[in-house]
Amino acid sequence: MIEDTQGTIRFTDTKASITLVLTGIAINFLLRFIDPIFNVFSLLLNHKMKWAVITHDLLLLICFVILVLFSLALWIIVTAIAPNSNPTKSIIVDELNPPNSFYLTQITPKVSFLNVLNDKDGFFVLRKKSSELLKEITNLTELEFLSILSKEFLKLCYIRELKIQRVRRAIKLIKLCLILLLVVAISRSLIKIYI
Repeated sequence: MIEDTQGTIRFTDTKASITLVLTGIAINFLLRFIDPIFNVFSLLLNHKMKWAVITHDLLLLICFVILVLFSLALWIIVTAIAPNSNPTKSIIVDELNPPNSFYLTQITPKVSFLNVLNDKDGFFVLRKKSSELLKEITNLTELEFLSILSKEFLKLCYIRELKIQRVRRAIKLIKLCLILLLVVAISRSLIKIYI
């Protein structure tokens, strides 16, 4: 049960990473078309007919919407890969309030931008010793132990569901961006034919 949830989280992270790469490729594709699109914009503005000005403004608006949607999709993907929310504060623990025996976070020295890249073995150390953890675990009752496992499973489920929902939304935004990009590309081709 816990392994399956963790596997789904890893798969969702991989899916989000692939989506991030594909978004980068789509943005690169869009950037390659900026020059030809601006050439078409210039043609439309120089044409001085009302339909040309309206088409110019509409295409400019669509390009702006594409940029905003791509930016939003990228932000959603990044928050799916590295969420900032605390899963402990996002689950309902209504009966028991189990101790946080399995959530070890205190690292010394404190991680900062100056030492975050330090990879030397033993530089960062968890404060809690193995003997302290063992003593805590052996002193737990069966009910406390099960409540800790339940809480950890709920946190995993929260993380999994949040990641899945964010990746789904990002993929929908990217699909919409690609459709709008196709509209701009087709419009560009049609405008070049008729002007």
